[in-house]
Amino acid sequence: MKALLSASEYYAYFPIFKLDAAGRLLEANPATDLLFGGSPQAIYGADGLIASRIREESAEEVFVGRLEREVQSEKFGKSGLRFTIVKLPSASVEDLFEITVYGEITELADMQLFNDELRREHQQNLLWEAYALSYDSVLPRLDYYLEVVNRHICALSQDGVQRVLDIGAGTGSVTAALLSAGCRVTAIDVSRAMLERLRAKLAPKEAEKAEILQGDAKDLGMFKDCSFDGVNILLALFDMGDPIAALNEAMRVLRRGGVMVITEPRRRFDIIQLLASAEASLREKGLFEKLETHWKRVGQINKKIDPAKRGKRLFVEDIAEILSANCFYVKGVQDSHYGNCATIWAEKKP
Repeated sequence: MKALLSASEYYAYFPIFKLDAAGRLLEANPATDLLFGGSPQAIYGADGLIASRIREESAEEVFVGRLEREVQSEKFGKSGLRFTIVKLPSASVEDLFEITVYGEITELADMQLFNDELRREHQQNLLWEAYALSYDSVLPRLDYYLEVVNRHICALSQDGVQRVLDIGAGTGSVTAALLSAGCRVTAIDVSRAMLERLRAKLAPKEAEKAEILQGDAKDLGMFKDCSFDGVNILLALFDMGDPIAALNEAMRVLRRGGVMVITEPRRRFDIIQLLASAEASLREKGLFEKLETHWKRVGQINKKIDPAKRGKRLFVEDIAEILSANCFYVKGVQDSHYGNCATIWAEKKP
């Protein structure tokens, strides 16, 4: 299913989310996640603030309703919200109806903090929107990237690996290959732009075996322990706000005997050296001039997300120690990205 919120709705400075006719969440914008602590359940859930109004109108195929509510936000204090609830035929699925909820903020104890944090969230999302424009134009032309992708695919193509979680799936280089190999894949990423490109790559039969989720991997509470046979993490932890939480969740949802393959930066990571080596490779192949605009964008964005500059860092050396201390066999470590990164193969102990 394609993204349900328009770009203007997604980047609005007030909560907007979509529900199906039964009241289940389809998509929420960052303002919703920020104000309601990552989930609007407190608003739309069975005992939520707008649930009664939705139930009142459940027999109507189309309706527009309004109501006002007060909510206590743990981070931003008391908030007043004026909801507009619109039920209309779905624009993406024939013969289905969806509910769009617009939450006008009439009062917020710490509006300045909310706006500041939402602005930072938008800036991070827009960074990935820009990266998505050039990601698939440049990376598949780089031999070191193709080699790493192939490592991950091979590691997760073993007998007994049927259901795979792809954390930080991006545009789906690994997801698409695993789906083609017959696996069922759950792909999760924070970037809607990346996931839109992933969806566009999938043939209808492949899409049937894929579950594509936009969200933060630090909370995989929708999955039970030991839900997956394999977990894929390819350069995703380095840009997360809480990479340790995401790794802990990845370990939790992998079954005993399951396979985890991770490529992340080493402590000696040098973004300048990596970009220089990659550019030299493109020039050697005669591709640089053709890809120069895309390459400049990739270079600028990678400098902004340099893992050496992150507050919470988790390098390959740290990951290997954490896995070994948490009932995993680390079966191999191999350098990549001109020695700046490395791939870890690990198996969860029976």
